[in-house]
Amino acid sequence: MIVGFNYLAMTITGAMHLTLGIFCFICSIIGFTTKKYYTNYYGFYYDSYLYDDLSVRIAAGSFTASLWIIGVGILGILTGLKSNPEHRTNTLKLAYMVLAILTACSFAFAGMTCFTFHSLWILYYGVYGLYVLFAFAAFAMGVEFILAIVSSSICCCCSGTRVVQTTSNVDMQSGQAFTTPPAYIPQA
Repeated sequence: MIVGFNYLAMTITGAMHLTLGIFCFICSIIGFTTKKYYTNYYGFYYDSYLYDDLSVRIAAGSFTASLWIIGVGILGILTGLKSNPEHRTNTLKLAYMVLAILTACSFAFAGMTCFTFHSLWILYYGVYGLYVLFAFAAFAMGVEFILAIVSSSICCCCSGTRVVQTTSNVDMQSGQAFTTPPAYIPQA
């Protein structure tokens, strides 16, 4: 256990990552089935290269981003465990920070873009009530972007994790001051 490390914040942000990731994962699974809705609604579908399996291609990007965010959430929860030794907590903290930064840089934007395109695709071609789900998933990815920045700032090297204070004695003898280091007591 590291003195001064905010374990509760790690657990909460990890759980929030996991919750948003599971919600977006479910939305991306629904996104894989929208081609079926599209063919049932219109009775046909475009057979060109650009329109063939367009919903599946878009859903694959959001599926990948959702799986990444679920992994970040699990790592955040593992980082927040107080039962880990100090070296494992430091390693998990570094890994969680790197994954949160990568989430903020690329995966949250990729998921937001995929869900927005899927929402627009459904609004234009498919069942009109379903676009709200994908728009809300795009909003959840925007929240994930902000949460990733918060998570990485909690893990940042500049967040104080340990405060070490040493004391030394100043002895005065016949006019000259000198400092003696603290006493070292070897442990058996």
